Amino acid sequence: MMVKPASASELRAQMGVVNATKFKKKCLNPLIELDVIKMTRPEAPNSRLQQYVLTDIGRVFFDEILEVRQAEGVWRGCGQNVP
Repeated sequence: MMVKPASASELRAQMGVVNATKFKKKCLNPLIELDVIKMTRPEAPNSRLQQYVLTDIGRVFFDEILEVRQAEGVWRGCGQNVP
């Protein structure tokens, strides 16, 4: 879970995703639209300084998802299997 702001490249690395464009299109943008995460610099979405943080909705969502996935022994994030 994001406890502090993280850049897209940091998030990609944590999830083991290589392609930046696909990550933004398939992961970041949908999570932003669902109000799960938000940009720290919404006025400059393409800024090299852009970072992302969980919203209140995101914290609840990820707490519940992690609990279920930990019980199953697998985490699937944006098409990735991460132990």
